[in-house]
Amino acid sequence: MSLQNGAELAGYGTPQSRSPSTRNGYDVPTLNNVEAIPKALESFVLAISNRNQTSQHLSNVQGDFESMAPKHTDFPALRLQSTHRLTQARSDNEAAEAQAATATKLLLDALQGQSSTSHQNCVPRTELDSLKEQLQEMKSENREMKRRLGVVDRRLEDEANSAQRPEQYALNRMTDRMAKIEEVNRATSSTISSAVQNHKALQDQTVKDRLSFRTRCSALEDYMEKNKAKHKENAQAISSIQTTLDDHIGKSDEEHKEHTSKIELFKADVNTLQRTLDLDVLPRLEENEDAAATAHKALKSLELQHKSLANRQSPAVAAVVAPTPAFHELVSRLDSNESRLGLVEAELDNHDSRLDEIERAAERITDENEFKDEMMSGQISELNTKLDEMQRNSGNDVRDIRKELEDLDAWKDLQTHIQNLRSTLNDHERSTKTMIEELGRSMRLYVEEMRSSAKTEMEELKSSSTYTSQLLENHVDLLQRHEGRLNSVTTEELVRMMENQWRATFGAPDQLKGLTIRLGKLENFTRDTFKGLDPTVKALRTRVEGMAASAQARMTKIENDIQSLVRTVG
Repeated sequence: MSLQNGAELAGYGTPQSRSPSTRNGYDVPTLNNVEAIPKALESFVLAISNRNQTSQHLSNVQGDFESMAPKHTDFPALRLQSTHRLTQARSDNEAAEAQAATATKLLLDALQGQSSTSHQNCVPRTELDSLKEQLQEMKSENREMKRRLGVVDRRLEDEANSAQRPEQYALNRMTDRMAKIEEVNRATSSTISSAVQNHKALQDQTVKDRLSFRTRCSALEDYMEKNKAKHKENAQAISSIQTTLDDHIGKSDEEHKEHTSKIELFKADVNTLQRTLDLDVLPRLEENEDAAATAHKALKSLELQHKSLANRQSPAVAAVVAPTPAFHELVSRLDSNESRLGLVEAELDNHDSRLDEIERAAERITDENEFKDEMMSGQISELNTKLDEMQRNSGNDVRDIRKELEDLDAWKDLQTHIQNLRSTLNDHERSTKTMIEELGRSMRLYVEEMRSSAKTEMEELKSSSTYTSQLLENHVDLLQRHEGRLNSVTTEELVRMMENQWRATFGAPDQLKGLTIRLGKLENFTRDTFKGLDPTVKALRTRVEGMAASAQARMTKIENDIQSLVRTVG
């Protein structure tokens, strides 16, 4: 139950004055205008309704006047007020009756027409029936829309009146949350800026360390290049020595082969001479020895015969028994055999001497080869010893270089600084990860808080709506209870009571005449507030999500930079 468009309850207050000629901007229905019949009918219905309200109001005012008549003698002001109220009610009733009469006349004129020819241009009955049906549908739709608009107006009015304090509370909470978010944003920005500054300091320190490390590494590389040059020279010397050894060994092998071939040739000659001696010389020597023995025997026998003959015969006989040619031939053969034997013995001696010389040459060659082999083995052992020493020296040089590098204070400082830098980077990485996790937890907590707060606000709005509905029902009950007292209360007192009630409940102004305008303003304000609240929350949520995404992106970038720095230093 509410007052819409400034109209009062039926039977109370002063009804609005309506003109039967105009309503909602429609033109006055004329006699020749068939389309004005629905408008005239609507004006007639409104005029009759207004007349009924004014007549009911007049009867109520008359009842009030009659009931308050005994008090008029004691309260002249009340009498004047009641009289004025009764006069105003009568004038309103007369005006309403006049409006009803005018509307009735216009409706009758619109339905009857002016003359018999006035309906020549009228629409057919079927079209008129369809128009009437459309009019009825439009009226029903209009009534439904009015009912819905009334419900919407009441709801908006109730929500506007009840949502002022919760809305302010919600705005305060949103302001506090925005302040907290800004504080978190400032803390996050300061943390990120400090992390960026630390990262820049680490980058600068890393650049300095890289420069010093590069200078030291360049010095070490120069030293290593010198050692490599020495190693190359040693390798070249070793290769030249190995080449010389290989050449010497090859030459020795060739000489060995030559000496072996000569020894084989000498052995073949010895074997040939031995075979010649065995097959030719020894048999001839045996034959010569046999012939010599035979000749010696014959010679001895001849000498014995000669001596015996010489002793036994006379000198004449001796001349007769002189050596015969056969004897001389035998002697010559014996001499030739002896000479041949001497030649054979000389040849044997020559062969023996040659064999001795060959044996001595073979022994000499063998001794020389053994000496050369010993000398080569000694040289090879010396070269192997030198190679081992050079390898040991090279290994000792590398170990000495490493030891010198380890003994260098700068190297130790560099290693210590690198270890410290790695530990610092690891600590920074852990702290960054911890900070990212804390930010993630805080953002998740904030999102959960926002969700819970939104749910709480929705519940509060629901509770406020329930409270508003209950309050409206209470006011309806209150108005119904006051309905019995209205007959004994004057119009000013009623207006004053309603003003006080509306002022205490809704904060209404002092006068109820502008209540519709103020309620419309309040409705617009509430609608604008509710329209602007959702985008504000969405914008706040988008801003928070953007801040979280940017913070996460910054943390990811910092983590990637730290990992690349660790990989570069490592």
